[in-house]
Amino acid sequence: MQWSRLSQHRRCWRRARAESLVVSTSACESCYQLGATDIPPVHPNRRERTPAQRADGVPQPLIRPVIARYLTTIAATLSPATVASRAEHLTLLAVWLSGKYPGCRELTGLTRAHLEKFLAWDATRLSKDGAPAGNGSRSLTTCTR
Repeated sequence: MQWSRLSQHRRCWRRARAESLVVSTSACESCYQLGATDIPPVHPNRRERTPAQRADGVPQPLIRPVIARYLTTIAATLSPATVASRAEHLTLLAVWLSGKYPGCRELTGLTRAHLEKFLAWDATRLSKDGAPAGNGSRSLTTCTR
């Protein structure tokens, strides 16, 4: 009985928090539009970094603009967190590719065998604390469809 009350309380709290955020955002927008403040409201879907800046970590100069263009395209419809995640995994692929296959400087040189080897490596890599770090396989698989 208490668990259901607690669960119901949490749902109500989340809903109230979300509604207060909407009211707060609307109030900021209204004040800006009425000239009560000179500070424009922060758009809820703003991005911290541009897709081109996210692709700066790609070592291959011919692959970098392709990844930037891809990130720009998906940024129009996907959440900033999804764009950041895909940028991170594509950069990881590019860095791995430059280390293992330095001759592969363009995407036309990328083969299925390269991707399979990368996914196998990614599944076995560890983070600094020894925990499994290779969780980008699903995200990268989504990118390459």
